[in-house]
Amino acid sequence: MNVNNSTNVRNVNHLQKQAPSAIALGRPVVLQMDESMYNLTQWAQAHPGGASILQRYHGKNATRALFMLLVIRQKRIDCEKRFV
Repeated sequence: MNVNNSTNVRNVNHLQKQAPSAIALGRPVVLQMDESMYNLTQWAQAHPGGASILQRYHGKNATRALFMLLVIRQKRIDCEKRFV
């Protein structure tokens, strides 16, 4: 997988606007979701889980990790609704 090929990388402009100074990391964060590549470098510092978790997936497919996170989150929400 060539993460430097700009034809395969989408700039996530709406995310970049939320964190314009996040480039301070100095390391690129480009990851794959399904069949698309996303450049999240400028958003990495604003990521709720921290930039380091995104950097672990640099150049890799993060689809399964995100899916699992969303499943766990939904189960937690469902559980909280039952006991409130």
